Amino acid sequence: MPTPTRLNSGIRLLAVWTERFTAAHTGEWADTKMVFAAEWMLRKVCWLDCRALCETGLLPPTPQILQQMWGTQINDRVDEPSLKSMFSGPGRYKIANALALKGAWLCCVLGGAAFGAAALAAMFSLSLWQRELSKDLPLVVLLGTIGLVLDTLWMYVGVLDYRDAAIALPFGLFIAPAWIVMLWVAVGLSIRHSLILLVKRPLFGALLVGCSAPLSYLTGERFGAVTIPSMEGLAVLAVVWIALFYIVFSRAKTQLTDR
Repeated sequence: MPTPTRLNSGIRLLAVWTERFTAAHTGEWADTKMVFAAEWMLRKVCWLDCRALCETGLLPPTPQILQQMWGTQINDRVDEPSLKSMFSGPGRYKIANALALKGAWLCCVLGGAAFGAAALAAMFSLSLWQRELSKDLPLVVLLGTIGLVLDTLWMYVGVLDYRDAAIALPFGLFIAPAWIVMLWVAVGLSIRHSLILLVKRPLFGALLVGCSAPLSYLTGERFGAVTIPSMEGLAVLAVVWIALFYIVFSRAKTQLTDR
């Protein structure tokens, strides 16, 4: 039968666990992944035990009692210094950044440059609001330039075909469409935030990104955004992405370490 002692013991156990985890994994990862997991677990323990106490008659089954016990136990734990960093703003921003990056991908692939520009404007505004824009801009410029050059190269060697979306230049030249460059810019805005796990493990991150690149382009082909003439070309693209993002992630990791 649940008791208040069990309730407090469960909360303390979770607090100790999150405190030790934060100490062992200091930095961005703990804030990103653990903030909502810890909060959910705390709420779950409090809610289940309070409800059980009411059902057994130890507490009157009223919403006010449940709300009061639930809120008090959570607030007492979160107010402790060891847990304050777990519920801080940076962790929530990384989650918002990850959702914005996914939204930018959908907007660019499905809606083209017009919708992609709106998604990018939201990401830039979010970065500016969090006072991260000045630190994000170098990566934005780097990734945007790499994306423009690389996807233009894929067009000329026959790996990708953007058809009418490609931007025509004088003398019969073409460059990659604006929407794919916007996607690279969105990645640049995410390197220091939602992609920080990959930055801290450059080789793992490069392998993960490179191996997922063909799937991303194949999904774009299903939506009619690009044509892929051959699978062999995608294999070459994946290898280039692995090498490229290993360099990008390693450079970003060095910059974070030197701060």
